[in-house]
Amino acid sequence: MLMKYRLFTPGPTSVPEATLLELAKRRGLYAVHAACVADGDRGLLVAGASGAGKTTLSIALARRGLTFLGDDIVFLAVRDDRMRGYALPDEVVVTDETVAMFPELH
Repeated sequence: MLMKYRLFTPGPTSVPEATLLELAKRRGLYAVHAACVADGDRGLLVAGASGAGKTTLSIALARRGLTFLGDDIVFLAVRDDRMRGYALPDEVVVTDETVAMFPELH
C-alpha cells in the first residue's frame, strides 16, 4: 500500500495566518510547532504537544547559555545545503509552575 506522509504544520487559526503559512511554504519555509534554541550555528528543536514543557526546557537551556529563538512556531528551511531554523520575535507565555522554577521571571 502506498502511504503519503507530510511534515506536520500547525493548523492556522485565522485566514491571515493560513495565508502566511501558505506563502512561507511556497518559499521553502515549513512551520513546525516547536521551540528552538541555538549554540552558535547549531540549533536544537524541542518538539511536543501544547503543555509538554517546550518553553520551560527552552528557558532552562537559555539560562545555561544557549540562545533562545522561539517557543511556539519555528520555520525550517534548507539553505546552502543546511537545515536552518527561523523564529519570529514574540512574547513568551509561561505557566505559574514555570514562573516558580525561575526566580528571574517573578
